Amino acid sequence: MSRVVKSLVRLLDAAGKDIILVETVGVGQTELGIKGVGDTILVVLMPESGDAVQTLKAGVMEIADLYLVNKADREGAGQMAAAITSTLQLAASQPEWIPPVLLTRAEAGEGIEELWDRIEEHRQFLTESSQLAGRQKIRRKEEFLEAVEEEMGRRWRIRIESDANLANLLQQVADKKADPYSAAMEFLDSYENPRGNSSDQEAGPQP
Repeated sequence: MSRVVKSLVRLLDAAGKDIILVETVGVGQTELGIKGVGDTILVVLMPESGDAVQTLKAGVMEIADLYLVNKADREGAGQMAAAITSTLQLAASQPEWIPPVLLTRAEAGEGIEELWDRIEEHRQFLTESSQLAGRQKIRRKEEFLEAVEEEMGRRWRIRIESDANLANLLQQVADKKADPYSAAMEFLDSYENPRGNSSDQEAGPQP
Protein backbone atom coordinates (compact mmCIF):
# COMPACT_ATOMS: atom_id res chain seq x y z
CA MET A 1 0.00 0.00 0.00
CA SER A 2 1.38 3.40 -1.01
CA ARG A 3 2.98 5.57 1.66
CA VAL A 4 0.92 8.43 0.26
CA VAL A 5 -2.29 6.58 1.16
CA LYS A 6 -1.01 5.88 4.67
CA SER A 7 -0.03 9.52 5.09
CA LEU A 8 -3.46 10.69 3.97
CA VAL A 9 -5.17 8.31 6.40
CA ARG A 10 -2.97 9.62 9.20
CA LEU A 11 -3.77 13.19 8.19
CA LEU A 12 -7.52 12.56 8.22
CA ASP A 13 -7.22 10.85 11.59
CA ALA A 14 -5.33 13.84 12.98
CA ALA A 15 -8.08 16.08 11.61
CA GLY A 16 -10.56 14.29 13.87
CA LYS A 17 -12.36 12.14 11.31
CA ASP A 18 -14.13 9.27 13.07
CA ILE A 19 -14.58 7.12 9.96
CA ILE A 20 -12.07 6.83 7.13
CA LEU A 21 -12.86 4.61 4.13
CA VAL A 22 -10.04 3.32 1.93
CA GLU A 23 -11.10 1.57 -1.28
CA THR A 24 -8.79 -0.70 -3.25
CA VAL A 25 -9.15 -1.65 -6.91
CA GLY A 26 -9.53 -5.39 -6.53
CA VAL A 27 -8.72 -8.53 -4.59
CA GLY A 28 -5.36 -9.53 -6.02
CA GLN A 29 -2.10 -9.99 -4.15
CA THR A 30 -1.29 -6.29 -4.47
CA GLU A 31 -4.39 -5.48 -2.44
CA LEU A 32 -3.18 -7.35 0.63
CA GLY A 33 -1.38 -4.16 1.65
CA ILE A 34 -4.71 -2.78 2.86
CA LYS A 35 -4.05 -4.66 6.10
CA GLY A 36 -1.34 -2.09 6.78
CA VAL A 37 -3.92 0.70 6.66
CA GLY A 38 -7.36 -0.38 7.90
CA ASP A 39 -8.60 -1.57 11.29
CA THR A 40 -11.52 -3.45 9.75
CA ILE A 41 -11.08 -5.07 6.33
CA LEU A 42 -14.26 -5.52 4.29
CA VAL A 43 -14.18 -7.62 1.11
CA VAL A 44 -17.02 -6.85 -1.31
CA LEU A 45 -18.04 -9.49 -3.88
CA MET A 46 -20.69 -9.88 -6.56
CA PRO A 47 -22.44 -13.22 -7.20
CA GLU A 48 -21.94 -13.54 -10.95
CA SER A 49 -18.31 -12.43 -11.23
CA GLY A 50 -16.59 -15.48 -9.78
CA ASP A 51 -14.79 -13.21 -7.32
CA ALA A 52 -15.23 -15.67 -4.44
CA VAL A 53 -12.87 -18.26 -5.90
CA GLN A 54 -10.35 -15.61 -6.93
CA THR A 55 -10.55 -14.04 -3.48
CA LEU A 56 -9.71 -17.29 -1.74
CA LYS A 57 -6.81 -17.92 -4.11
CA ALA A 58 -5.45 -14.41 -3.63
CA GLY A 59 -5.09 -14.88 0.11
CA VAL A 60 -7.67 -12.27 1.12
CA MET A 61 -9.25 -14.97 3.26
CA GLU A 62 -6.45 -14.39 5.73
CA ILE A 63 -6.99 -10.65 6.15
CA ALA A 64 -10.74 -10.04 5.66
CA ASP A 65 -12.75 -9.20 8.79
CA LEU A 66 -16.11 -9.10 6.99
CA TYR A 67 -17.42 -10.36 3.66
CA LEU A 68 -20.14 -8.61 1.75
CA VAL A 69 -21.99 -10.15 -1.21
CA ASN A 70 -23.61 -7.19 -2.93
CA LYS A 71 -26.45 -7.34 -5.46
CA ALA A 72 -28.02 -10.06 -3.36
CA ASP A 73 -31.09 -10.22 -5.61
CA ARG A 74 -29.05 -11.82 -8.40
CA GLU A 75 -28.82 -15.53 -8.97
CA GLY A 76 -26.10 -17.30 -7.03
CA ALA A 77 -25.76 -14.73 -4.24
CA GLY A 78 -27.05 -17.06 -1.53
CA GLN A 79 -24.91 -19.95 -2.71
CA MET A 80 -21.82 -17.76 -2.77
CA ALA A 81 -22.44 -16.52 0.77
CA ALA A 82 -23.00 -20.08 2.01
CA ALA A 83 -19.81 -21.35 0.34
CA ILE A 84 -17.69 -18.58 1.85
CA THR A 85 -19.24 -19.11 5.29
CA SER A 86 -18.52 -22.83 5.17
CA THR A 87 -14.92 -22.27 4.10
CA LEU A 88 -14.36 -19.67 6.80
CA GLN A 89 -15.62 -21.96 9.53
CA LEU A 90 -13.25 -24.71 8.45
CA ALA A 91 -10.24 -22.43 8.09
CA ALA A 92 -10.83 -20.15 11.08
CA SER A 93 -7.47 -19.28 12.63
CA GLN A 94 -9.15 -17.01 15.16
CA PRO A 95 -12.25 -18.84 16.47
CA GLU A 96 -13.32 -15.88 18.59
CA TRP A 97 -13.95 -13.86 15.42
CA ILE A 98 -15.12 -15.69 12.29
CA PRO A 99 -15.74 -13.09 9.56
CA PRO A 100 -19.48 -12.76 8.94
CA VAL A 101 -20.76 -12.99 5.38
CA LEU A 102 -23.49 -10.45 4.67
CA LEU A 103 -25.92 -9.99 1.77
CA THR A 104 -26.80 -6.48 0.61
CA ARG A 105 -28.44 -4.52 -2.18
CA ALA A 106 -26.55 -1.25 -1.97
CA GLU A 107 -28.65 0.57 -4.58
CA ALA A 108 -31.77 -0.17 -2.55
CA GLY A 109 -30.16 0.39 0.84
CA GLU A 110 -30.92 -3.16 1.92
CA GLY A 111 -28.58 -4.72 4.46
CA ILE A 112 -26.62 -1.52 5.10
CA GLU A 113 -27.74 -1.16 8.72
CA GLU A 114 -26.71 -4.74 9.50
CA LEU A 115 -23.38 -4.11 7.79
CA TRP A 116 -22.73 -1.08 9.98
CA ASP A 117 -23.73 -3.02 13.09
CA ARG A 118 -21.23 -5.73 12.24
CA ILE A 119 -18.48 -3.17 11.61
CA GLU A 120 -19.11 -1.68 15.04
CA GLU A 121 -19.20 -5.17 16.53
CA HIS A 122 -15.79 -5.91 15.04
CA ARG A 123 -14.44 -2.63 16.36
CA GLN A 124 -15.65 -3.54 19.82
CA PHE A 125 -14.07 -6.99 19.52
CA LEU A 126 -10.73 -5.47 18.56
CA THR A 127 -10.87 -2.98 21.42
CA GLU A 128 -11.87 -5.47 24.11
CA SER A 129 -9.30 -8.03 23.00
CA SER A 130 -6.55 -5.35 22.82
CA GLN A 131 -5.98 -6.26 19.17
CA LEU A 132 -6.80 -2.75 17.95
CA ALA A 133 -3.88 -1.20 19.81
CA GLY A 134 -1.68 -4.10 18.74
CA ARG A 135 -2.55 -3.70 15.07
CA GLN A 136 -1.92 0.03 15.19
CA LYS A 137 1.49 -0.45 16.83
CA ILE A 138 2.50 -2.97 14.17
CA ARG A 139 1.38 -0.59 11.41
CA ARG A 140 3.41 2.29 12.85
CA LYS A 141 6.53 0.11 13.06
CA GLU A 142 6.04 -1.12 9.49
CA GLU A 143 5.51 2.41 8.20
CA PHE A 144 8.73 3.51 9.92
CA LEU A 145 10.69 0.67 8.33
CA GLU A 146 9.17 1.37 4.91
CA ALA A 147 10.14 5.03 5.21
CA VAL A 148 13.71 4.09 6.19
CA GLU A 149 14.02 1.61 3.30
CA GLU A 150 12.65 4.08 0.77
CA GLU A 151 14.86 6.92 1.94
CA MET A 152 17.96 4.70 2.09
CA GLY A 153 17.27 3.56 -1.46
CA ARG A 154 16.93 7.16 -2.63
CA ARG A 155 20.17 8.21 -0.94
CA TRP A 156 22.09 5.23 -2.31
CA ARG A 157 20.94 5.99 -5.84
CA ILE A 158 22.25 9.53 -5.46
CA ARG A 159 25.55 8.18 -4.12
CA ILE A 160 25.90 5.67 -6.95
CA GLU A 161 25.36 8.40 -9.52
CA SER A 162 28.18 10.46 -7.98
CA ASP A 163 30.58 7.64 -7.04
CA ALA A 164 32.72 6.36 -9.93
CA ASN A 165 33.45 2.98 -8.29
CA LEU A 166 29.81 2.27 -7.53
CA ALA A 167 28.77 3.46 -10.96
CA ASN A 168 31.34 1.09 -12.49
CA LEU A 169 29.99 -1.83 -10.45
CA LEU A 170 26.47 -0.99 -11.54
CA GLN A 171 27.62 -0.95 -15.16
CA GLN A 172 29.22 -4.38 -14.75
CA VAL A 173 25.92 -5.73 -13.52
CA ALA A 174 24.11 -4.13 -16.46
CA ASP A 175 26.64 -5.67 -18.89
CA LYS A 176 26.21 -9.14 -17.30
CA LYS A 177 29.82 -9.11 -16.13
CA ALA A 178 28.65 -9.42 -12.54
CA ASP A 179 25.73 -11.22 -10.95
CA PRO A 180 23.28 -8.66 -9.45
CA TYR A 181 22.80 -10.48 -6.14
CA SER A 182 26.48 -11.37 -5.63
CA ALA A 183 27.58 -7.87 -6.55
CA ALA A 184 25.05 -6.38 -4.14
CA MET A 185 26.22 -8.61 -1.27
CA GLU A 186 29.87 -7.81 -2.01
CA PHE A 187 29.11 -4.11 -2.11
CA LEU A 188 27.18 -4.19 1.17
CA ASP A 189 29.91 -6.22 2.87
CA SER A 190 32.56 -3.73 1.74
CA TYR A 191 30.41 -0.88 3.02
CA GLU A 192 29.84 -2.47 6.43
CA ASN A 193 33.52 -3.48 6.77
CA PRO A 194 35.53 -0.86 4.88
CA ARG A 195 39.27 -1.40 4.49
CA GLY A 196 41.41 0.12 7.16
CA ASN A 197 38.62 0.13 9.71
CA SER A 198 39.63 -2.82 11.89
CA SER A 199 38.61 -3.25 15.48
CA ASP A 200 42.19 -2.55 16.53
CA GLN A 201 42.17 0.82 14.76
CA GLU A 202 38.81 1.69 16.28
CA ALA A 203 40.15 0.87 19.72
CA GLY A 204 43.12 3.16 19.22
CA PRO A 205 46.82 2.62 20.07
CA GLN A 206 47.56 -0.09 22.59
CA PRO A 207 49.89 0.51 25.54
